[in-house]
Amino acid sequence: MDFWDNTYGTGDVIFEKANFSGSHVILAKQNFGDGGVSFENAVFGDKGAHFSENKYGKGGVSFVETTFGGGRIDFSKNVFAEGSVNFSKAKFGDCDLSFGETDFGGSDLLFGLCEFGTGTVDFRKAKFGKGKLDFSWAQFADTYLIFEDSEFGETHVDFSKSEFRKPARFDKLKSLENVTRFSFEGCSFEKLFTFSHEGRMGCPLDLRRTKLAHTLVVHDIECDYAKRPARFPCLPRTAADREDSQRFRRLKELAVANRNHAKALEFHAKEIRSQRGHTTNLLQDTLQFFYWVLSDYGKSVMRPFCWILASAVTFAALFWHLRDPSLADDRNFLTALTYSFSNMLAFVPTGRTAKQQGEELLFGETVPDLMLFLGGGQTILSVILLFLLGLGLRNMFRV
Repeated sequence: MDFWDNTYGTGDVIFEKANFSGSHVILAKQNFGDGGVSFENAVFGDKGAHFSENKYGKGGVSFVETTFGGGRIDFSKNVFAEGSVNFSKAKFGDCDLSFGETDFGGSDLLFGLCEFGTGTVDFRKAKFGKGKLDFSWAQFADTYLIFEDSEFGETHVDFSKSEFRKPARFDKLKSLENVTRFSFEGCSFEKLFTFSHEGRMGCPLDLRRTKLAHTLVVHDIECDYAKRPARFPCLPRTAADREDSQRFRRLKELAVANRNHAKALEFHAKEIRSQRGHTTNLLQDTLQFFYWVLSDYGKSVMRPFCWILASAVTFAALFWHLRDPSLADDRNFLTALTYSFSNMLAFVPTGRTAKQQGEELLFGETVPDLMLFLGGGQTILSVILLFLLGLGLRNMFRV
C-alpha cells in the first residue's frame, strides 16, 4: 500500500479494522486538512509502516487498539494541529517506533495502556505544545525509550504506573518552564533511568512511589511549583497543588541517596514552601515564614549574620535612648553598643562582665524592669540567630 503527496479536504480518512499483515504501508507526505484519520483496530504486519512528513488538521488521528507487528513504524517529521493523536491500548511487536522531529502543536498524544515489545520508541527533537502526553500504565517490555532534545510547552506529561524493563532516557529536555505536570508516579525502572533538562521546570518532577534499580542523578534537576496568592497578602505566594510538597520530599530523598547535600537542602526548602497555605496550623505557617526570613531555611549564612548585627544596633539605640540622663555623661553610643552585644553573649564570661559594667554606666545601680525585659528578649532572639548562623555554617561545609 503506497500513497505519496496527496491532499485531503475536510472529510475523514478511515481504515478501521483494516488488515495490512502482508503489506508495507506507506502513507507519507500527506496533507489531511481538518478531517480525521482513523486506523482503529487495524492490523499491521512485520514489514513496517511509514507515516512520515504528514500534516494533520483538527480532526485528530486514532490508532486505538491497533496492532503493529515488526519493522519500522515511522511518524517522523509529522505536523499536528489541535486534534488528539490516540494510540491507547495499541500493541507494538518487535518494531522501532519513531516520532523524531515531530511537531504536536496543541494535540494530545495518548499512549495509555499500550504494550511495547522489542525495539525503540524515539522522540528525539519532538515538539510538544499545549496538550497532554499520556503514557500511563504503558508496558515497555524490551523497549528503549528515548526523549532527547525534545521541546515542551504547557504540556501535561504523565508516565504514571508504567513499567520499564530497558533503559529510559530523558536527556537535554528543553523549555520545561511552562510544563504543568511531569509524572513518573508509581513507575518501575529495572534498568538505567536518566533525566536532565535545560532551564528550570515549572513543576516538581513527580517520582513518588517510583522503583529505581539505579540511583537517579538529581544534580541537573531544577524545578519550581505553580503558585497562587497566599492566605494573607503580606506573605509569599503558595503552591497551587498541595501534593507538590510530597513530590519535593521524594526528590529530597533521592538527593540524600546521591549524597548531594546542596540539592537536598534546595528540595527541603521547596518542600516547606509548598506546604505553606495548605495546613490549618497558622502557627506552623508563621514559624516557617520566619525560618525563611531569618535564614532561608538554613541555607544562608549571611542572613542570620546580618540579622545579628541589625538587632545589636537596634537594641543599642533603644538602650541609649532610655539611659538614665542623671548619670555623669562620660559615656557614648559605643557604651550602649557594647552593652547590647553583652546581652547577646551573656553566656560568655567576658560578656557577663561587659553587661555588668554597661548597666552601671547606662542605668546606675538599679536597672529598670523595662531594660531587663528588653535585655531578656534580646538574649532569646540572639540565641535563635546564633543557632541559625551555626546551622548555615554546618550546611555550607557539610561533606
